Amino acid sequence: MDLVLTPVIVGPKTLTAQDYIKLYSVKYGVDTDIALRVAKCESNFIPNAQNSHSSAGGVFQFIDSTFYWIADEMGIENAKKYDAKTNIEMGMYLAKNYGWKHWECYNKKMI
Repeated sequence: MDLVLTPVIVGPKTLTAQDYIKLYSVKYGVDTDIALRVAKCESNFIPNAQNSHSSAGGVFQFIDSTFYWIADEMGIENAKKYDAKTNIEMGMYLAKNYGWKHWECYNKKMI
């Protein structure tokens, strides 16, 4: 009896916030461990996290002015703050080009 192998096609894995952080931290040359700790502290990796006292939202808790500034600088049209992939890539771009000073968790050494 011959063994016949039939390929099984499995849909693409849905990436988690942590997966995107690992991917984009490498792309932008940012320390992955710090990026993971900042996101954990800021939003617990929740893409739709919203600060009740400010406009800060998303995985990396961008305030509106910073979010739109970085989206414009990166050339991202119609950027969505609560889209994990966009928020995280923008966070890694911001960290790479301007440092971690924009995140309260980092500044207060909470990570």
